[in-house]
Amino acid sequence: AMTIAETDEHYHDIIYNGTGNNRLVKPQQHAGADVSYRLEYIKDAEKRQILVVEHEQILKAVRGRKASEAKTAIREHIDNQEITVSKNIKEQKNQAILSLHQTPDAVLVDVRTPQEYQDGHIFGSVNIPLQSLEQISSLISRKDTPVFV
Repeated sequence: AMTIAETDEHYHDIIYNGTGNNRLVKPQQHAGADVSYRLEYIKDAEKRQILVVEHEQILKAVRGRKASEAKTAIREHIDNQEITVSKNIKEQKNQAILSLHQTPDAVLVDVRTPQEYQDGHIFGSVNIPLQSLEQISSLISRKDTPVFV
């Protein structure tokens, strides 16, 4: 999948750099540092073909200088990525929670701030802020206790 991800990133670099719009290029360069966003989209085998078709539609509209068509194709591409990435992240989260509940004596540690924890957390989790993580030993009675962070 890395070759596909690298090709995808290269495609986006060409599009963004070709605009000559520094305000557009800078956010892309920042987002490009985190390839995991694109990898989530590419992980879904069914969506890979859609990705290619979307890219072709965008490229065709850009080559034909059809701004309205390009804008619509780009919006659809972004929307599809957002839907797929959200679905994949939700599935990963559900797997992690399932694994936690299937592990006897497991402890789930939420390392966010107390305020973030109060705003919402997984039932049964324990809040130990990241800067206080050394306190975890007081929470664990046995050295072989599974800990999810």
